[in-house]
Amino acid sequence: MKKCCRLFWIVAFITAILFSGYFIDKIIDNYNNRVIISLNPYSTSANSVPFPTVTICNMNRVNKIKAQVLLKSGILKLVSVFFHNIFSITVSPTCEDMIKACFWKNKAVNCSVIFNDVITDVGACCVFNQLPLNYIFRQTYLIYFLFFSIQYTTTIRLFSGSGLTLVLDADIQNNYCSSSNSVGFKILISNPVEMSLVKNYGIHVPTMYQSVISLKPSVSDGKKSLQHESYMNRWCYFNQERFLKFFKTYTFRNCITECRVNYTLEKCNCIPYYMISNSTADMCEHHNLECIHKVQGNMCCRSKCHCLPNCNEYSFSERMSYNRLTATRLFYMVPANKIIENKTRTEFLKSAAIVKLYYEKSVIERSTKNDIYDIIEFLSNMGGLLCIFLGFSFLSGAEIAYHLLCAIVPFIIQMIRDNAKKKEVIPFMK
Repeated sequence: MKKCCRLFWIVAFITAILFSGYFIDKIIDNYNNRVIISLNPYSTSANSVPFPTVTICNMNRVNKIKAQVLLKSGILKLVSVFFHNIFSITVSPTCEDMIKACFWKNKAVNCSVIFNDVITDVGACCVFNQLPLNYIFRQTYLIYFLFFSIQYTTTIRLFSGSGLTLVLDADIQNNYCSSSNSVGFKILISNPVEMSLVKNYGIHVPTMYQSVISLKPSVSDGKKSLQHESYMNRWCYFNQERFLKFFKTYTFRNCITECRVNYTLEKCNCIPYYMISNSTADMCEHHNLECIHKVQGNMCCRSKCHCLPNCNEYSFSERMSYNRLTATRLFYMVPANKIIENKTRTEFLKSAAIVKLYYEKSVIERSTKNDIYDIIEFLSNMGGLLCIFLGFSFLSGAEIAYHLLCAIVPFIIQMIRDNAKKKEVIPFMK
């Protein structure tokens, strides 16, 4: 009977240990590999989020009059891709010619003060609210960027309802070399710490229309407690976890850009002209174009770079609507004598576009990444399982420690001493 009782309790004890071990393993797995994304109850004011960088590019990359002058002079034969940036600024439509009027927070402002020239992946464009290059890139000493006379603005904040309004002139009468079969502009909305990559991310703004772009910022943040998680589990990087060779700030777009540049350098042995780099590699020339196009079409390089979003960042989604532009609406905003130069009203209207950008809400939603369990919930679940299956509690742990220190440890010490006495050798005496 006693043997049956002992066997029963042994089996019960082993079963309880197995079940508790199984469920504890599940809790540990959930703690290490489970991330929850929740809507933060504390919203952010639109006034606390910087207005995005706005990059505007005329789809006509070369002004007809400037190109004809250069063709007659023969300078085009001497231009190398190394001086592509300076050359692009020389023949591209200038910001002064392209942006005729600017309104910030419903007040007229000088466009030359808030817009600057910038080199993008499609050539020279105009940018608003971008950080200085030394805040974006780790190296900013290349000679062709010294030709910019730029006074960068600091990042701007505003309330919803107000924003940026622009009157643009595509000057279609002087179209010479368009980047596509269409006319108009490409506009890029981006983070101020990112470089302007208009070719892949820009949106088309047609002429003879008023384009209204409502911006919806989103803020995401990750709790520091997530740092014990693998980046593949939380699906994001903290700033100190991922170093970029070219950029100071880690963002998903910056990572993708650097990935493409590194892949181009590996396959074509050159650096794209729009990239600031401390590399000794040559700048890509015309004979590298075929290789560059193959690299851009090959997306396998993206998986090798492991680009993920930043755990703490803000981004923008835009929604566009269009209205047909009329002369009454256009010249009501800006008097004709201030924006028309050597054109009739009809000619200017065919080349004109109005763009309005604003935040659609005064409150911005925030999403937060966090562990499913924090350390307190983790210990609570562990203790609950041990209590259910083994009757274990804090006092049980104290009791185990007491017996180890006051009963078992002294017993072991005494056994060691007794064994030492038995090993003493008594010399043989006659």
